[in-house]
Amino acid sequence: MKSKIYLIFFLLLIYCSTIFSYETEWVKGELLIQFPTNLSQNEIKTFLQNTKSINYAECHQLSNRLKIWQVRLNDTNANLDLEMINLKNCIPIHAIQRNHIVSLRETIPNDPEFSNQWPLLNTGENNGLIDADIDATDAWDDSTSGVTVNGDQIVVAIIDSGIDINHPDISFWKNSLEIPNNGIDDDQNGYIDDYDGWNSYDHTGQVITGSHGTHVSGIAAAIGNNNLGVSGVCWNAKVMPIAGSSNTESVVVEAYAYVLEMRAQYNETNGQAGAYVVATNASFGVDYGNPIDFPIWSAIYDSLGAVGVLSCGATANISVDVDINYDMPTACSSDFLISVTNTTKLDEKFATSGYGATTIDLGAPGTSVRSTDWYGSYSYKTGTSMASPHVTGAIAQLYSALPLAFFNNYPNDPAGLALALKTFILAGVDSLQSLQNITVTGGRLNIFNSVNLMKQSLGILNPPQNLSYSLENNYPVFNWEAPLLNLNHVFLGYNLFKNNSLVNQNLITNTTYTDSSLTNGFIYNYYVIAVYETGESVPSNNVDINLLLPPTQLSAITGDNLVILNWCTPQLNPSFCHNRELTGYNIYRDTLLINQELVTDSSYSDNTVLNDSTYTYFVTAVYSDGESISSNMITATPVEQASRDNNRNQAITSLGSNYPNPFNPSTTIQFSLKEKSMVNIDVYNIKGQLIKNLTHSLFVSGNHQILWNGQDNNNHKVGSGVYFVKMKTNTYSNIRKIILLK
Repeated sequence: MKSKIYLIFFLLLIYCSTIFSYETEWVKGELLIQFPTNLSQNEIKTFLQNTKSINYAECHQLSNRLKIWQVRLNDTNANLDLEMINLKNCIPIHAIQRNHIVSLRETIPNDPEFSNQWPLLNTGENNGLIDADIDATDAWDDSTSGVTVNGDQIVVAIIDSGIDINHPDISFWKNSLEIPNNGIDDDQNGYIDDYDGWNSYDHTGQVITGSHGTHVSGIAAAIGNNNLGVSGVCWNAKVMPIAGSSNTESVVVEAYAYVLEMRAQYNETNGQAGAYVVATNASFGVDYGNPIDFPIWSAIYDSLGAVGVLSCGATANISVDVDINYDMPTACSSDFLISVTNTTKLDEKFATSGYGATTIDLGAPGTSVRSTDWYGSYSYKTGTSMASPHVTGAIAQLYSALPLAFFNNYPNDPAGLALALKTFILAGVDSLQSLQNITVTGGRLNIFNSVNLMKQSLGILNPPQNLSYSLENNYPVFNWEAPLLNLNHVFLGYNLFKNNSLVNQNLITNTTYTDSSLTNGFIYNYYVIAVYETGESVPSNNVDINLLLPPTQLSAITGDNLVILNWCTPQLNPSFCHNRELTGYNIYRDTLLINQELVTDSSYSDNTVLNDSTYTYFVTAVYSDGESISSNMITATPVEQASRDNNRNQAITSLGSNYPNPFNPSTTIQFSLKEKSMVNIDVYNIKGQLIKNLTHSLFVSGNHQILWNGQDNNNHKVGSGVYFVKMKTNTYSNIRKIILLK
């Protein structure tokens, strides 16, 4: 499955706040105030209006979730240091600061054709849309080295039909351990004379020249700021040229296998051999190709990912839903593949480009793109082929900007590091209306956002994401997504809060939790926080549960053309009901409502049935504010009395229901035997621990019952909760759930 996307609005806000703190100038008479998260908007306004120590002209909320407000004072020459001290002493404040002035930063290269490269900086020329670009100039202000902080030369592998390896505006990788054209595998990597790269068409190191591959290479990594031609996304990354993008699938597999070998060697020799390849680019594919039919090609992306290589794929140049119609490779499910579609200088999806809400990750500029071409030339080209290398270059740029802390936290996990950077690529997109609901992210690549998200994640205690729940056995089961990377902080677990009170006794170590302590009639509010060694995160999103419990223990007795239903009434707790009333029940047979008026007691006789026909029933409880989910479902088959008498002596072995249920302090458990048998009945708690052995005895055939008084084997009373009764004979075994409610 594609990696889920982390929506980190709070991170962007904190990032902006961090930038502000670096500046020395600020807006006169303005403050930014962050209030405690438990305060409502009205409470904050009341604090500001009633605080005599502050005389403000205007206040504006910047973030409801983070409770950040901008306050403009009447006196623009006020002493802000004094104002901040006064406010801290008067009202609850989490943080307060000046509203600093932020200056724009960007690096403009001196390449003469840079003005034609709208994907990197779109100023609206030629009827383009201003800022419909990947913000490359802002990202370059951070790094243009093409080398990691550890000194690794960053390499991108361009797999294509051919590449002009003599183009003066591209810096090509060379295998320094290989002596060219001597017919010997000098570095013993399995490839002879692979000094310049590899040609998987004829299995040699003689890389053929081609226009398409040269254009793609320049988009990703043309040399920037060299007073020549164009700039690539990552100026000083090296390009590993590989011929092998078409003809047959075996050619493609061999091309990828070469990349895998070179990066694996680099890892295994600590950089003494191979190449630090961080990304591959595939601006080729098979229209309508179903990955199921390409298992070897599809699997190689995971193999590349395992050694630390992300792969980028250009989707089809036809307007087709890849989710439904497939494409190879962009429909592949590997977490290490990023699938890309084509956007225009107006920030719209190019009309004849593929899409897919679960398969195509993002868009990138690919229309009328200026880049290098063969024989030292330059040209414009259009297609998803041009979109994909923008992402390939962005991956290289992220590696160039990686802080040392990232490497320190992934010493032996190149795959984890690669997936972390993919997260930032996807989370950093600019949202586009034309890509909403037809791509995974709904946005277009923005490398500047991605770099900043990566840098800022180092110092923030990120919360869990996307808290949700489902009801199972009338109890909510909560699920959430793990927080974004917190590389400087040791993660310990999670705490779940219900109405601001801690639910769990011990830290939760996975991303799911069942709360079985709810009472019918009460509205519950939940959120979850992440706990780190250095502190706790802000809360996740909130979810509300307005619990409408259904009837329980629905059972049926059959007669001639008759089914009599019985059930247990859900118990309302007056302390929590808030005027909620149970008004009656609805009866459903074969999913159709059969009662014309609400049933007001806990039984119902259905005399509209036919003998020897089987019916399915369930019941719902109707409250003054809604209808519950369904009770358990049962089936019933009415039969004639004569047939009943004939079958009376044909008892079956079964574990029946208990009554009452829920119970306190005791309940009677029913069971029947077809023949004389040794019977063992035990009670277990929800953890699967044996609580009580009720019997281990020989019983005759027929109906029986046994009492459990709510005590364990040590005659101690057990607490409220869910328990399980297990009956076992030589030929039969079954388990039923019972509930003790004190």
